[in-house]
Amino acid sequence: MSRTLDSAKTLSIKRSLALGVMGFDTPCLVVEVETMERNLRDMADFAKEAHVGLRPHSKTHKSPELALKQMSYGAVGICTQKVSEAEVMVRNGVRNVLISNEIIGLGKLRRLANLSKQADVRVCVDSREGIDQLSQAGKEADVEIKCIIEVDCGYHRCGVSPREAAQLARRIAQGKNLILKGIMGYEGHVGSYPRRRWPMLVRQAMSVVMNAKKKIEENKISVEDVVVGGTPTAKISGLYPGVTEITPGEYIFYDYANVESGMVQVKNCALSVFCTVVSKPSPNRIVIDGGLKTFDFDEAKYPHLREQHLYRGEFISFSEEHGVIRLVRNASKIKIGEILEFVPYAAGPCVNLHDQLYLSRKGRVEKAVPILARGMTT
Repeated sequence: MSRTLDSAKTLSIKRSLALGVMGFDTPCLVVEVETMERNLRDMADFAKEAHVGLRPHSKTHKSPELALKQMSYGAVGICTQKVSEAEVMVRNGVRNVLISNEIIGLGKLRRLANLSKQADVRVCVDSREGIDQLSQAGKEADVEIKCIIEVDCGYHRCGVSPREAAQLARRIAQGKNLILKGIMGYEGHVGSYPRRRWPMLVRQAMSVVMNAKKKIEENKISVEDVVVGGTPTAKISGLYPGVTEITPGEYIFYDYANVESGMVQVKNCALSVFCTVVSKPSPNRIVIDGGLKTFDFDEAKYPHLREQHLYRGEFISFSEEHGVIRLVRNASKIKIGEILEFVPYAAGPCVNLHDQLYLSRKGRVEKAVPILARGMTT
């Protein structure tokens, strides 16, 4: 349950942190609500205009409260990657969940089957073994489990070819306690290429996905849903004929990886990590109280200092509790005790390191939102 921080009405975030009031301290995660709401509205408007369902990936924020907020903006449901994440979401009021990942192991699948009795839950599958285990779990629980076949459209992680997708669809149709709802393709590889190439690469990926749909339907098996699209490419793949749902996650906050790709500007990033300068061993070197336990290091990239225009700081190193920064501009202006603000490189892994998000409006913290699905790995 979130709690309102009444005293936040009178003190700015940095001033409050410096004084140690309002029950929170650095390092901490702060979300600028106005920016987040603009991001939510923008993606919801796109989905509505494109006539596709918006199913945000909750792994970015891992918060049922924010998942429900996304649904209040028009999302049809959410995605999780793990059964444990889905359990947290359903337990806290989210009633439509796609586990956009393959789940293997009867222990987990029995939990999934039980969850299917409480909410509209579907899960990805890409193997005969996965189908057989899902069927057994559904039979034991006397429930029909909804399946989505994952198609490998270029990311080369999970997923199968169009021909194999048709074979799996037949196996699902012939099995017991299973319902085939559709197919999913994740064009996650596209974002690693220059942005000018994204449209062409998305078209290639969607061609593979639609080929899988065609081959399944040739066997007189219905494909109701075609689910695609992470944040970098959702507004491209979401326009492709036949797509029914998009699954962007980072768009709620955006992060520095999205800035680096040229997709958004830093001002579009709603999530910040606030840290305190705890040491200044030399005139141009400072140490903050955020390290490996505070920041993500997706692709070995450092976070971005929001005050870059003032200080021109670059990270030298990180350890568990410390981040060391070299300043090349206005170094004399930074004092021990100063609060600095950083944009994480990858929002989801960063959020997973923290217990709560502080929601800020007009520079004042309104409430704390617990990150209830953090650390849910099963």
